[in-house]
Amino acid sequence: MITETQQFFIDVLKLFPVEETSVLLIQAPYEELDEIFKKISFKNDDIHQFVKFDRKNIELVLFETIYNDFVGYIQSIEIKVDDRKIFEGYDTMEYGMFSNKFNLPKEFKEKYTKMDMCMISEDW
Repeated sequence: MITETQQFFIDVLKLFPVEETSVLLIQAPYEELDEIFKKISFKNDDIHQFVKFDRKNIELVLFETIYNDFVGYIQSIEIKVDDRKIFEGYDTMEYGMFSNKFNLPKEFKEKYTKMDMCMISEDW
């Protein structure tokens, strides 16, 4: 059974195109994720794992989210497109914030705003 936070994370990932200019910055300092990050991370700044938003990496992240609760280990996550921050997620994806410049689908915004999981930044 998929939890609300897992579904939120999956739905957030589905909003972004799979392209070279998109990057996930994941803060999840747990040994349990070392093997996964060895497969998908291209850089580590001692805080974040940098993951290219390509089909192979996203499929692995989705698989790990559904079957091994990957999202349960995430302290924070940023999604950047063309080096611009578009999304920040916090506390095992209990909630997240989108850039006010990102065009969220109406259904997504209504669903997750009502659940207090989605906010829009006033600053970025």
